[in-house]
Parts: sequence; structure tokens; C-alpha cells
Amino acid sequence: VRDFEAMGDKTAVTLLNEENLNGRSVKKVQLETHNDYETTKIILLIDSETDLPLRADMTVRTRYGQEMKGGFEFQFNQSLSANLFEPKFSRNARFLDLQKQEGELKQRLAKGLASHRAGERTITIRDLQVNQRGAVFTVYTAGKRIGDAFSDGENRLAGRDWKITLTDSLGTTYEPIDPRNYSLNMFKPHSFDGQRLELDWWIPKEASTVGQTWRPRTFTLKFELNPKNLHGLYSSSKKFPGDYSLKTDFKVPVSSPSAPLLPPTIQALDSGLSEQTISVFEARTRGDLPPGIQPSSELVRAIVDGGEEWNFSFSPDGRIMASSGKNGIHLWDMASGQQLRGLQLSLPIGYEPVEAPLFSPDGKHLVVAFEDRRQDSAAQSITKILTWDVASGKRLAGWEMPVSADLNLRGLVFSPDGSTLRLLSSIMTRKSSKEHFFISQNGIAQEFDALTGRSLESHVLPHQSYITSGLVENNDSNGWQIVTIQGKGESQTRLMRLWNGSSGELQQTVPMPENFFSDTVAFNNAGNGLIAVAGTHYQMEGNVQKLGEKEIQLFEASSGKLLRSLNPASIPGLTSIGTLAFSRDGSQLACQSDDFTLKIWDTASGRVTRTLVGHYSQIRRIEFASDGKSLASLDAKGKLLQWRLN
Repeated sequence: VRDFEAMGDKTAVTLLNEENLNGRSVKKVQLETHNDYETTKIILLIDSETDLPLRADMTVRTRYGQEMKGGFEFQFNQSLSANLFEPKFSRNARFLDLQKQEGELKQRLAKGLASHRAGERTITIRDLQVNQRGAVFTVYTAGKRIGDAFSDGENRLAGRDWKITLTDSLGTTYEPIDPRNYSLNMFKPHSFDGQRLELDWWIPKEASTVGQTWRPRTFTLKFELNPKNLHGLYSSSKKFPGDYSLKTDFKVPVSSPSAPLLPPTIQALDSGLSEQTISVFEARTRGDLPPGIQPSSELVRAIVDGGEEWNFSFSPDGRIMASSGKNGIHLWDMASGQQLRGLQLSLPIGYEPVEAPLFSPDGKHLVVAFEDRRQDSAAQSITKILTWDVASGKRLAGWEMPVSADLNLRGLVFSPDGSTLRLLSSIMTRKSSKEHFFISQNGIAQEFDALTGRSLESHVLPHQSYITSGLVENNDSNGWQIVTIQGKGESQTRLMRLWNGSSGELQQTVPMPENFFSDTVAFNNAGNGLIAVAGTHYQMEGNVQKLGEKEIQLFEASSGKLLRSLNPASIPGLTSIGTLAFSRDGSQLACQSDDFTLKIWDTASGRVTRTLVGHYSQIRRIEFASDGKSLASLDAKGKLLQWRLN
């Protein structure tokens, strides 16, 4: 019990009963431990006369649904009868000869597949195996020692000073699974021939390749190495230089995949993997639902089933969706889910969208704000506003705003008549005193002619600290309203501020609760005028911040009055809050929970009315269609889903 508690586990010991075992009086005791990753239950049979343990049956259940069972017998200075215990194993339990397995492993690793010299080191591919699902497992040495230091930069694991890519001759690209995300031991130190043994697990990026008929192929492993950091000279406290000037490639032909889902090499190295968990982790890496979990009936379709989509928005009537991403801007018909022919709007070379595509109020025009990534000067970048005609796909206008590198676009909205664009930006300034260093941001409210880009109005919105969130909305009087939330600065107070965008006038200042981090905000000014702020309460224990409960607070936009709080802690599985979005009339609020489901709240009652299952990665954006009966959501894996609520 002391050992478990020293590791932070919660423990409980219970005397279940006393019974007779082959003439011995024994006590049956249960020891149960819990932590964030697993639950362990041990049933002990203890000799009543000597208090010595005779048998232990252990069951470990992980948070991912994996279950492991084991049985132990204890022998002391007198022999026990041969039939005292009868192990109860299932029929499909496999017998493992660990000594034989270890010997075969050493032979396989010693033989290796290929070695290349790169600078002062030798890289040896010790093993490469493919399982039935097309996942690739690589084992290699690269000149590192067990004790080499951690390093920063683009390295995924401790002490690695190289980058690796894996492709095959059939054109498949592979994505590495970071074992630290799943509490695995794939980076547990193993050594071979005096070097650290490295393990990598790769899966095809495209889920559609899983289950296809296998064809022989040649794998290409590309190594890019840093010649200056062979033994971790750059620790985690120093900036990793990222000088990958040494390169070497390996070609490994594979005629057929290995039989088991988990190759024997990986089993023998105590990777923490099992055949039961592989499919779960693969699904999570791709953003697919794990086996056995079905999507909600409200799911209509995947508009995009993974890719490089970054953002989206609905047209005012909800019939068309515009999405933007690495491969351009696309328009989708929401009735069929099909991409509209002739309306694939390509991105200008070198530009990346920084806000969601924005439809004009009549739905005829589409505006996207871009940043020009081709600029070499760190002091200045270019924000470009481009406008297209939705029906023809023809670009109508484009205008630029030269801005400093410290200026960020926070929000973009059309005026109700569609003639002007209203922008909220924040510009960073730095302040220092003898005691503190502050980063301060002022808001800038600007109004431009939508087609020409001619500046019409500009107002500075002064803040005493950095702006954590900022949103813009139109109001009924053809003006516009801005909400900003600032972090602690010189005032040591987090504030929500409501501004008149047309005049730059500060309308309301609302202190946020003490010790409350605001994670995200949603603003609805077209319906019932609500602002939703999601955040986390915390307490200071010395210099350490201890995070507490999550909360969503609903404010009245006109006055800043707190109307009610929604308590996510009362909802099973909702311990953190991601993206927020209101329906058009403000009666519904959608948020992402930590299990990647969508929760739909009724804002009047404060109750969760629906839980939508379909995503399995962080959700970037949620938006309701104008009728409030359907919505769409986009996650970090580029999966864009359409839902119907009625």
C-alpha cells in the first residue's frame, strides 16, 4: 500500500472473509488502487496462522478498456501440495516462454537489416515489420546512449536529434504515433550493443488504405540528423538548434505483412502495447472512433473525412458551406454533401487563411482573410482580404493591409447591408518595471469598404493587459459590438469589456471571477444577446496553480450582467471545455468536452439536451446553421461533420 500511495495512487484494503483451503485457514483480502490511467484489483489469500501470502489474483483495467489478468503463487520453506491451486485461464490464453523469446529477439536484432554511416555515428535498422492492418513497426539504433539528455525542437522523444519520414513505393505516407500520448513504454530505455534501442510505430495517414489487399512494396526511411548533438549536448533548458545537415536513406523491401497485429519484437521489448489496444490507438491518431463506439444518430455525413481543412462557415440560408484549408477554398452543397462543381476557389500561392470564410448577408459574396507567408521580413507581414462571387466562382476584389508582426486579426464581420467589413485586431506592446514584465495589447476596431478596402473608420480600444479572446457582432441599430477578455496585467484583474465598434466607446467593464482562466468565448447578438465564457477555476498553492472545476458563464450582452452558470462537472465525461458556439437565436449552446463529444446545452434551463458522438480529436470549430436545426463541426484531423438535430 505504501508503494502505491508513494506513486500518488488512491488505495483501499478490505478484508472480504475467512475460508478453508485444503485444511488451511486463510483470509481473503482485496487491495484496490486507482490512478488516472488504470485500476488495479488484487485478491490475496493469506495464511491465518502466519500472515504469509499464499496466492494473489490480479486484474488491471486501463482507461482505454484494456484488461490484463495474472495469478501468483508464493512458496516458503515447506512444500505445498501440487493440487493446492488450479489456475483459471481462458481457453484462448497464450503461453509465453520469455527466455526463449528473449533469445530469439537478440538474434534478430544482432542480424539487423541495414547499416549506414552518417558523420560520427552509425544508424542500424534492427527490425522492420508490418502488421495485418498495414501499421509499420521499426526498431533501430542511432548512436545514442541510454543516459543522453532530452532535447527540444521537432524531436518527439527524449534525446533524439533527428527527423524521420516513412513512405513506401506505392505512394503511401505514414504518420508516427507518439507513445507518450497513450502512456506507453515505447520510449522506455532499452539498450543493445551499448546503444539505446529506438522503437517507432507508424500508421498510414489515409484510413482508406487499412484493410486493402496487400501488395509487395519497398519502404523508405529518411533520416535527417544533427551532427552537433550526438549525445544530447543540448538539454531541455536550452534551445535546440535544429541543424539537420546529415541525411541518409534506407530501402527495406517487404513482400508480405507479419501475421500478428503486434509483432513479436515489440511484444518482447515491453512496449506497453497489446493486440487489444493497437486498433484503439490507431483510431485516435487518425481521429476515427475506436472500435465498438458508434456515432450518434444525429450524424448526417462526413463532408470531409480527414485532410487539410482548417475552417468553415455556413451561408446565411444554410444551404452552402465554405471550407478553407491548405488545398484551397471549397464550397459544399449541404443537401447532398457534394462539392459544388466549378466553385472550387483556389488559394493564391503563399497565402494561408487566418479566419473562417465569411458570406455576405445576401449569400452572394464570400470573403476570406489571408496572411502572406512569403514575406521575409519579421517586422512586417501582409493581411490580404479577397472576395469572390459565389455563383460564378469569379474573384471580385482583393486588397491588402500592411501590418506589423505584433498585430493579430481577432474577428471579421459584414455590416448588415453587406457594404462594409468590420475587423477587430489586437496589437502587442511590451511594458516593464522593476518588479514585472507585461505584455499589453490594444484592440483596434476598423471598418473598410468591402470591395475597395478603403478605410472608413478606425478606433483604438485601450487595454491594460493581453487580450485572450475577442469577437465582433452586429447589433440591431446597424452598429456593431465587440467583446474582449483581457488577462491579468498591471491591474492583476481579468476583465471582460464590451465596446461600441462604431465609436470605439467602452460600454461595460465586467470583472471576471477571481482565479478563473477564460479558455474560450462565444457571442450571440442577433438572438437573445448572450455572451458565453468557458473557463477553469484554480487555486494557488505556493507558486503552483492547481486547476479545479470547469464552468460556462452566460452574460447579458447589453449590460454585462451574469445570468447563470452552466456546471460541466455535473455532466459525466465533461471535465474540460473546448470550442463554444451559439445557435442563431441563442437558445442553444454547443461545446466540446474532453472525450471529443459535442454537448448541446439549452441556455434557458442550463441542461444538456444532446451528446453528439462522431469526433475523436480536438474540435477546432462549431457552427449552427441559421435555422438551428443542424450544425457542423471540424476537428484537428480535418474531419468536417454535418449533424441534424430535429
